[in-house]
Amino acid sequence: MTETILTPEDEAFRRKVISVVDRQIRKGHVSVRQLTSALCMSTTKFRRRFIGIFGQTPHVYIFERRLKHARRMLVAHPEMSITEVARSCGFDDKSNFARDFRRAFGMSPSAFVRGRRALE
Repeated sequence: MTETILTPEDEAFRRKVISVVDRQIRKGHVSVRQLTSALCMSTTKFRRRFIGIFGQTPHVYIFERRLKHARRMLVAHPEMSITEVARSCGFDDKSNFARDFRRAFGMSPSAFVRGRRALE
């Protein structure tokens, strides 16, 4: 698989997107509208450029980042319940979060936490 070489402008765009997404996820919510606003771009132009650089839609990217953030939180904050982690990452429903987590990582959030505790 060949790696795409980005122009300096595209690399700056990529870094800005990652920064805004990560900052907004920590606040509990991120949307394409927030990204387009932060980058001062129309939705159409943003989507086209985003897909060209990231190779996926903004919605899919945000969804995957939210799940990865939740996984990190489950490790870093064992005192938090799964429901609290889910809500802090923008998931309103624990069962939807558990289903999505299982699809992404091959196990439920509770199994992930149990596995982490067993390693300690």
